[in-house]
Amino acid sequence: RLLRCSRCKILKYCSVGCQRVDWIHHESECLSIVELHKQLNKNVTLSHTICLTARTLQIYKKDQHELINQIEQFEFLQSNYNNFSNDFKESLSSLAIKSAKFVNKNYNLNSDNDNDVNLAFQILSKFKTNVLTISDSEMRHIGIGVYLIASLINHSCEPNAVVIFKGQTLNLLAIKNIEPQTQITISYVEIATSTSKRQSELKQNFFFDCNCNICSQTNNQIIQNFNNLKQMGFLSEQYKVAIKCFNNRIDCFGISTKMDDIYKCSTCNFVCNIN
Repeated sequence: RLLRCSRCKILKYCSVGCQRVDWIHHESECLSIVELHKQLNKNVTLSHTICLTARTLQIYKKDQHELINQIEQFEFLQSNYNNFSNDFKESLSSLAIKSAKFVNKNYNLNSDNDNDVNLAFQILSKFKTNVLTISDSEMRHIGIGVYLIASLINHSCEPNAVVIFKGQTLNLLAIKNIEPQTQITISYVEIATSTSKRQSELKQNFFFDCNCNICSQTNNQIIQNFNNLKQMGFLSEQYKVAIKCFNNRIDCFGISTKMDDIYKCSTCNFVCNIN
């Protein structure tokens, strides 16, 4: 159960201890978040995004020596700015202006509005590709954050590790034996969805086409892999295989379930016989 700030009633915390640690940052911005939240038509996601951008911008403006390494690591993150649509660039520009105003209003810092807006825009561009959704123990989304090292981990639809959170702390958990010199990978999207949906989400949010083993497999290869597992004794004879619909005439995202030697889609009822 998340604890809500009693003053702004917008920011939430996983514990009293977490809230106390954050008060040094939140005290000066608390009441202004209420006004910002109203300006954004009470859009919680945008409010959180601007707060995160403002706090990052504040680190740049303070130029704290002990944070130089973090700033350099953040600069190393990819932004994919050139792949953004013009409409998306305009929306980022609007958020950048709001973020710069928010910083200069709530923190005792020297103001250089044009530079602040440009820097806020660069920060938001990096957030688009590198921000991580923070989840609780039941995998419910509770916030967003940028984790500099974890953001460098590449994607695979057949990952060998997963990200889990304990409060704000990110933990990287191996789910397979990882040999020395093997690249660690995580999935940026829900791997239980269809290949076409995963590909679409990766292209839209991260601007690349996935060519991992899972995405490169055809339906016939999936069936062959399934039969190989069954012959090796890993699957029982009663196990039913479910794969993406074979109907290529329509854009169907249904699931085809095997019944004897027949595959029938649960959505469009398309029937396919593969031997």
